[in-house]
Amino acid sequence: MFKTKKVTFFEANSSCINEDAELISIEDFEELGFLDELLRQEGVEKIYVGMTDIAEEDRWVWMDGSPVTLDPCGTEITRMVIQRKIVGSM
Repeated sequence: MFKTKKVTFFEANSSCINEDAELISIEDFEELGFLDELLRQEGVEKIYVGMTDIAEEDRWVWMDGSPVTLDPCGTEITRMVIQRKIVGSM
């Protein structure tokens, strides 16, 4: 589900919860590639992902508390942050 209204990370998260959904968690490079392709097809430039370090600075987890297995500052996510403007709660 993509919404076109500009919102904050917390508003996006609340909107997902109200829709019985969650901000996306990217578990592996296959999912990352799928998301990248989907965004290209849909013409979407910016989305929020459910990645946050709000509980502890520089300890990245998904909204469900599971650890981020892809390095948030690593090559793939950094590339997507720069190229596709995907944003977690950074």
